[in-house]
Amino acid sequence: MRVGTPLCRGARPALAAIALAAACCIDTSGPGVRLSVEPDTLFLTARQGGLPPVERYFTVSATGQVPWTAGTDVPWLSLTPSSGGILQSVLVVADPRGLELGTHDATVTVSAPRASNSTVRAVVRLEMVAEAPLTGRWLGASGVVVLLVDLRETSGVVTGTGRLAESGASVTVTGTRSGDTIALSLQRSGEGPLTLGGFFYTDHIIRSRLTGPGFPGDSVNLFRQ
Repeated sequence: MRVGTPLCRGARPALAAIALAAACCIDTSGPGVRLSVEPDTLFLTARQGGLPPVERYFTVSATGQVPWTAGTDVPWLSLTPSSGGILQSVLVVADPRGLELGTHDATVTVSAPRASNSTVRAVVRLEMVAEAPLTGRWLGASGVVVLLVDLRETSGVVTGTGRLAESGASVTVTGTRSGDTIALSLQRSGEGPLTLGGFFYTDHIIRSRLTGPGFPGDSVNLFRQ
């Protein structure tokens, strides 16, 4: 049987170690790395003189590891953190004090000079309204999560869809909104409707009662998501 010399026996492990070290030291930054931010648009709504909108997030990512910085072109929007180097969620906080009724746009710019697309942009669109907005996603809870609904309000008429947490049943939502008071009907397929009536306790919380089969007037708080 042929036995390799000590030099030969040691060559293969040495070459393997060199290859592993080279692979670990490969630079994943540079022209081949692409930067991205999602979503490309965030929609916020706030009542003039009321609470700030619910905090939202952007996700900054890249196909490799590159340092990036983020900033915005308006004083009423802040980003945390404003820099990073890996996949990261960026908290978006709006301070609408002093803003007039209507639509206000902010541009968020994320820069990474070592990426092939060194700059990407996203938009934050803030709608200032006269009363607490109902349009959006709400989570209903009474100790535990009971309901999740997406609502849309147009001139006091409310429509939407949702799901009951316990049974997983889908619901179709119709109803009305007058001032701070809402009255909704939740129709389940093949079952009697549920009624949900309540009022805005704050801009982001609705206190209500859910009545119908399986829900004998249970108190439910709806939280803006």
